[in-house]
Amino acid sequence: MPVGTMYATQVIIEERLGSAPGTILATTPVDFLIRIVTGTPPVFTVTSPFPTNGQVFTAPVGHAFTQQVQAVDPDFVSGNAAVDIDELGFPAGATLDACTSTAGTTTCTVNWTPTQADAGKSFVLALTAHDTSGLGAAPYSFTVNVPANTAPTLHLPAPITVEATSATGAIVTYSATATDAEDATAPDITCTPPSNSTFALGQTTVTCSATDSNGTKSTGTFTVTVADTTPPVLSNVPAAFAIEATGPNGAAVTFTAPSANDAVDPTPSVSCDPASGTTLSVAVHTVTCTATDARGNHSDASFVVTVTDTTKPTLTLPATIVKEATSAAGAAVTFTATATDIVDGTLTVTCTPASGSTFALGDTSVTCSATDAHNNKATGTFTVTVQDKTKPVVTVPANQTLEATGPSGAIATFSASATDIVDGTLTATCDPASGSTFALGATTVNCSATDAAGNKGTGSFTVTVQDTTKPVLSLPSPLTVEAANASGANVSFTATANDLVSGSRPVNCTPNSGSTFALGTTTVNCNATDTASNTSTGSFTVTVKDSTAPTLGAHAGITAEATGPAGAAVTYTAPAASDAVDGSPTVTCLPASGTTFALGTTSVACTAKDASGNMSPPSTFSVTVQDTTAPAITGVPADITVNAANASGAVVTYVTPTASDLVDGARTVTCTPASGSTFPIGSTTVTCKSADSRGNSASKTFAVNVRDTVPPVLSLPANIVTNTAANGQAIVNFTATANDAVSGPAPVTCTPPSGSTFNVGVNTVTCTAKDAAGNQATGTFTVTVRYAFDGFYQPIDMNGVLNSVKAGSAIPVKFSLGGNQGLDIFALNSPSSVGNTCGTAPVDDVEQTVTAGGSSLSYSGGGQYIYVWKTDPSWSGTCRKLTVTLRDGTSQFAYFKFK
Repeated sequence: MPVGTMYATQVIIEERLGSAPGTILATTPVDFLIRIVTGTPPVFTVTSPFPTNGQVFTAPVGHAFTQQVQAVDPDFVSGNAAVDIDELGFPAGATLDACTSTAGTTTCTVNWTPTQADAGKSFVLALTAHDTSGLGAAPYSFTVNVPANTAPTLHLPAPITVEATSATGAIVTYSATATDAEDATAPDITCTPPSNSTFALGQTTVTCSATDSNGTKSTGTFTVTVADTTPPVLSNVPAAFAIEATGPNGAAVTFTAPSANDAVDPTPSVSCDPASGTTLSVAVHTVTCTATDARGNHSDASFVVTVTDTTKPTLTLPATIVKEATSAAGAAVTFTATATDIVDGTLTVTCTPASGSTFALGDTSVTCSATDAHNNKATGTFTVTVQDKTKPVVTVPANQTLEATGPSGAIATFSASATDIVDGTLTATCDPASGSTFALGATTVNCSATDAAGNKGTGSFTVTVQDTTKPVLSLPSPLTVEAANASGANVSFTATANDLVSGSRPVNCTPNSGSTFALGTTTVNCNATDTASNTSTGSFTVTVKDSTAPTLGAHAGITAEATGPAGAAVTYTAPAASDAVDGSPTVTCLPASGTTFALGTTSVACTAKDASGNMSPPSTFSVTVQDTTAPAITGVPADITVNAANASGAVVTYVTPTASDLVDGARTVTCTPASGSTFPIGSTTVTCKSADSRGNSASKTFAVNVRDTVPPVLSLPANIVTNTAANGQAIVNFTATANDAVSGPAPVTCTPPSGSTFNVGVNTVTCTAKDAAGNQATGTFTVTVRYAFDGFYQPIDMNGVLNSVKAGSAIPVKFSLGGNQGLDIFALNSPSSVGNTCGTAPVDDVEQTVTAGGSSLSYSGGGQYIYVWKTDPSWSGTCRKLTVTLRDGTSQFAYFKFK
């Protein structure tokens, strides 16, 4: 474009000084002219009293800051307008005033009075200048630091403790002052409560404050404690005394407690241990009384109380005991004697003679005593009388019953004795005496004996003479006669009887002699009775026999099927039989009906026997047992379904069926194809056969189905962990294969596929493979993409070092992630900081800070991330832990100490 030519154009203003990059502030097209000029642009001078570019000044809060700036136009021509100086960036409240121009030089004054809001901050004041040709000077700036206001310093006493001078407390005097580094005179200080006030008992906080000329205020406290450490004084302490025990626990001891007074506390409490009314054991006790005021100050006094036991125990003894002698030595006598003591309770009693001793006949005095634990002894006596008033014991025989030996009766002999518990064995006298003849009937025998004490014992028994002997029967021997006809036979016999006392006696028999006796054996019962009604009985037999044999018919032959290896049980009806005397003779066949007959032909022989045992000649027939039944096959497997092991099918084993034959028992079973054979894919029929020794055969079948239902076997990579390449992503290659036992190798499909781009974090890869039979296998593995996060760079130290920095500063946290991963790298709520103990870790000053309005993250072209951490001014004097956690879950941390 030629010099001096003017061109019109339109632009869109997108940015303004101080706005965030990229912020669109105006989108309306603006027309302006572009003019091409020549010459030298103005420059800012740097001679005194004008500041150099970049110079740093200090302006306290409330103090006016004034600084001149000057710009010169090298191409100044007399008559041209002066150079213009403009603000390029000023803090709030700063102005550019009193600009004057002389011969191409313009001088202006910068005026600014920092406020409290500016305290502790740094401000850059930037200016620009242009001449009448529109040429602009290079930007010019200088820095003004506004120091933080320094509050006054309070000088307060250490905590004060004084003794109370009265019940209301004590008057306390103290000194509190303040100084300020920025004020020539000391700030005024006020304290509440003021010095020389009366402070109540206890701790009082004194609050002091001082305000400097800038209105900055400091506040501080200290404590004043008014204490009462003087104990109360005890008086009227009881003198020592003694008391008698009233029970096992001793005695309840009562007394009047001492009184107490205190200089500060008008009513100090008094307590005694043990307290009045306490039950004290038998012993010497020290009672300690303590007076305590409201502040816990106490004093002690003591006295002695003696609890004694001088009371004897109380004996409880039996009244006079009268006991019957149990032997010549007397009698063992047991008794109970007890003793109780008001203190010791139940005591042991000692008696002489002791309970359980043998006491002689007559009176014996027993002396008893008991002693308590304090040697108080009680004694007492009672009498034991042993006497003999027991009659002798006469022992007589049991009642006797004798059999008469003749018409006059029988002689009885016996023995009677007597014993006495004191005199021992005595002579017993009986009437009638032993050896006397006792008549028929019952006679009472009375016996007696007398001991040395005149006690008489008696006893009696009876002797009974009786006639119980039966007459003697004389009967025939057993008789056997032949039956005369079907009714039997007539039989005659003779029977007699004789008695020891009554002589010959008549005999009665049933059946009578001459009666008709039936076939078989008949018992004849006979009896005879004497004059004493003693009856004798007896018997003999009369047998009427039949010796004629029965007649037996014939039987046809029998054929039966075998039911087992032993043959078959065959039943049949025996041939008919008849007898002239016996209407129903018994028929017996061997082998009997129901017997198990062996395979083949067996001869059966039958005979008939009548009631008299007469047997007919044998009659015979044949029984033939045959085998025409095939074996029974059992245990045939149900249809079998298995998975193919390979393309040939599968080896299938099964339990071979068993076979049993009624005759041969267990038989061999043969199956085709055999167990353990390789069965092809599909259905195969297995036929199992068995035969017995006689050629009878049977067969059964089942199916073996071989199928392919097993999916291929996937071979997947182990879980993969890799670092990002760029933008929080990484390209990952892997290999996945599958093989099927039947179909062989199968194609594998993975989602995402190998070579895909994986985002940061844990990514799941799902792979599938399908064999020729349509069986599908699925498996997964993970691809974890992480940032290459290896810690923070300078100016931050790690490994436990405390990074020392001024609170409120903005700290550049620098780190690398192996390239540009974008700005969305932080996990939720990260970065974060928490308070931490300072400990004894080494401290390193952070010399590098940045100027920033708040925390921010950026990526530099040098491959580094910079997170500007804006710290809080209130953290001064504390330590914190800064933790940076990325979206992949990895973390790094560093420790900071704030000044």
